[in-house]
Amino acid sequence: MNAPFFEETQRLRDNPWVLVLIFAVALGPMIPLLYGLYWQIGHGVPWGNEPMEDAELIMLTVFILLTTCTVGFVMASLRLETRIDEAGIHYRMFPVKSKWRVVNPDELEEYSFATRYKPFESGGIGHHRNVLKNMRSFRISGGKHIILKYKNGHRLLLGTQDPGGMEWAIRRLMNKTRV
Repeated sequence: MNAPFFEETQRLRDNPWVLVLIFAVALGPMIPLLYGLYWQIGHGVPWGNEPMEDAELIMLTVFILLTTCTVGFVMASLRLETRIDEAGIHYRMFPVKSKWRVVNPDELEEYSFATRYKPFESGGIGHHRNVLKNMRSFRISGGKHIILKYKNGHRLLLGTQDPGGMEWAIRRLMNKTRV
């Protein structure tokens, strides 16, 4: 493995407000179900206009609890790793795209840096595919990104928190391949 010109890891859990939002969204469906369990099983008072059987209510609550915990775990473990070295631009978004992808500099037509975040262009946080613009985007935090345009017309948007370092590394990579 070559010595990297640039390395960056972005984690969703590094932003505490995102974790608070995930926690709040996860609690949304759980509060009414736990309230219903409390009254129906704890006090024997049927919950709702057409109450479920006790076993059904328990199974629904467990299912929603497991689902929200799984989604919360995936969101908390989400990370974008970017590395630029002599071989190219390497990136992966764990656990969505866990295998390293490599962009060979010979495949690139051009690249550009954007320091202003455009949510309709990048699709927001995570991995998105814009079929109309023929673009894939990987972004977690930071409003800055690079857009790589392939010779076949496809585009790749990679988010970064260090646009200066990434720009320096890409310029170094592209100059090495042209010499």
